[in-house]
Amino acid sequence: MTTIQGNRTDEELSPEEQRVASGTKRIGDTYVSPAPLAPSEPTTVDAFVVGKSPMAAKRAKNTLNISVRNKGRLITRRALVDAKVAAGSEIKYSKSGTRRLQAADGSYLDESQIGKTAMDYAEYQIDGR
Repeated sequence: MTTIQGNRTDEELSPEEQRVASGTKRIGDTYVSPAPLAPSEPTTVDAFVVGKSPMAAKRAKNTLNISVRNKGRLITRRALVDAKVAAGSEIKYSKSGTRRLQAADGSYLDESQIGKTAMDYAEYQIDGR
């Protein structure tokens, strides 16, 4: 069947133009882009990085999104700190002067285990309680 597109027939159309004219879709044509997220309240991480330069804020967010292993499972530093602070952990200092995120039962995470940024984030959350 020959149809006319403008001044050209099917035989003169490129394969791509023929596909579009026939209504055939490619695999990629069925992708629907996700709707943009609605603006919401700032998260605690957003509040934590207020006042930092854009580069330092992004670096802090990326650092908190790094996965660490805790009790045999992978968890982000942010989620780990959020869970510990929600459970009532406090910042304590060891005899050597390093900061620890210490739970009521005496267990702790040392700053060298979770990083300075995660410990600063924990301190920010504890101060904000």
